[in-house]
Amino acid sequence: MIASGHISESLDDQLAELTAIAATGVDGMVLVTNRLDARREGGAKFIDDLSWLLERLPKQIPSVSTNARHPIAVCSPTTN
Repeated sequence: MIASGHISESLDDQLAELTAIAATGVDGMVLVTNRLDARREGGAKFIDDLSWLLERLPKQIPSVSTNARHPIAVCSPTTN
């Protein structure tokens, strides 16, 4: 089972939302990547925000990244 639902603009709020999702016991999470640079500041901002978020998310949960406007997903490998 996978889940998503982080809709906030602030990274702290997104982290709280994603941590709560992970705590439900899901097998994976979907990261909505257009939330990581909601103000459209550019690529460096996106990379910085994504790195910040991934460093803090539970490591045991694989994630899928998708942009809500462009449904192309990149899966991270699972670690068993």
